[in-house]
Amino acid sequence: MTKTWTTDTFQEACYDSGVKLHRLVDDTLVNGTSSHEHLFEPTPMHAALSAAGIVLRKDPGIPLAENPVPDEIIRAIPNEDLATLALSQMINDSLQPRSDGLQFTSGPAKAASSCAEAEAFFGTTIRQLRQPDRVFFGKEYPIDYQLLTDFKSGEPLALRKGLHAPTMLTIHPERSVVVNGVAYPPGSILSVQLKRERILGLSTTQGAFLGQELVRPREVRSLGFMRLSAYALPPNNRGDFIAARIIARDEPVSKQVFDSWSLKKIYAAAQVAVSGLMELPSKRRFVEIDD
Repeated sequence: MTKTWTTDTFQEACYDSGVKLHRLVDDTLVNGTSSHEHLFEPTPMHAALSAAGIVLRKDPGIPLAENPVPDEIIRAIPNEDLATLALSQMINDSLQPRSDGLQFTSGPAKAASSCAEAEAFFGTTIRQLRQPDRVFFGKEYPIDYQLLTDFKSGEPLALRKGLHAPTMLTIHPERSVVVNGVAYPPGSILSVQLKRERILGLSTTQGAFLGQELVRPREVRSLGFMRLSAYALPPNNRGDFIAARIIARDEPVSKQVFDSWSLKKIYAAAQVAVSGLMELPSKRRFVEIDD
């Protein structure tokens, strides 16, 4: 096995091992882009990972290959090649679903836009986890987010960048979000729907809303993998993402997070936010759902 992995390297290793990939994943590895026009895919392998998400969102029970990726292939993938590692694991999980950890059960999930600017939007929200001020660098931002939290352990699992926002960012650095037995890695952008959506907080003159909430796992109706975000990588390896240029130009708040905040730092800020929200009355802490 070579140390530098390309889509050709992965495909050849799969073919040589008798691994027949799902057609959409295989075609995406060849074409370098998935069929989703609102996804940012910096490399063909990221595109193939997004294609795997498309398959699982449409039909959560369908396998991503006819047989699993062998352990010897996975062991040969460099640790820094997160997209290839994640794709291999998702393929294997789709064939033999995980039964460990906190499980989310989801039917078909809607797609959501996850363009090149998603990291910029998440960056502003991440910054407010630690410093919930409305004004940064003379610009006003709504304090508006939800934290999907494991209520038993108190651990934050994912951050929604606004009440009613269509996506969440998985933020636990050592714990994947497992949906229908398939593990979605830390730093993934997921589409999300709750069983009931509501707005908590006060309206501002600009029409934005102020609200922070914790969301119990049982409040989730659906979760679907969209793509791997730049936040999955160490800060010094995020330059290939277009968000690096967008943020540098337009978003000084997000730039602070994007340039220096590791996923562990993001998670630590979320832990502080969870602790603060836990001290609020219960009706302000959690989303209400229809019985």
